Amino acid sequence: MNGSPKYWNDLFQEVREILNASIAGGTYGVKVRLPHAFVMTFLFRRDFGFSQKLRTILKMTATHSSNLAAFAFTYKTILFLLKFSRRTRQCRMFSSGKMPGIPERPFDSLVAGAFGGYFIWGKYSSVNYQIVLYLLSRTIVSGVQVLASRFSDEGLTACGQGARKWLFGRKTNAYPLFASLVWGFIMYLYESNAPLHPSLKKSMDEIYRSRKSDAPAT
Repeated sequence: MNGSPKYWNDLFQEVREILNASIAGGTYGVKVRLPHAFVMTFLFRRDFGFSQKLRTILKMTATHSSNLAAFAFTYKTILFLLKFSRRTRQCRMFSSGKMPGIPERPFDSLVAGAFGGYFIWGKYSSVNYQIVLYLLSRTIVSGVQVLASRFSDEGLTACGQGARKWLFGRKTNAYPLFASLVWGFIMYLYESNAPLHPSLKKSMDEIYRSRKSDAPAT
């Protein structure tokens, strides 16, 4: 079986998918981080000279790009290894109705993602922390949407059905409340001098802390 053309073709497709994902991750990281780092550095790092600003931009871009490439490589490789281990145990080809690089079982993506998250994004840096926070917010929103889609009216009282429809029926219902809570809490934390992400604090200082308001009263 290991010498059959089908085996080698499946293996080639899986390896090619790993390499393609790695290249795509690195390229995307440059496209996303380079303009963002350029704007943020020149806006908020007035204490840096030009050469230091340039080094900061290149370092942040390299970190983002290399980590996306490394995570894509790790993620796809683990998916491949899980698929390969099952093929070995069950004495079958790679193909199982799934495209190359696609999880063979639902929890394969969880295992591969968690492994890559720990060893790639688990190394603390300002870039990694920012990306993890970004994903956390998106994960929470997606999780709420998934839970809402699984709610059924069966077993709910008329009041419960109405509440579900109001919260999850249309974005125009729950979104104003969501925006109100987020902005209320973030402004409370900011004005209370609670620890905030450095980039967020710099942005808020730029808007809400003018030089006049920072000056001591006379």
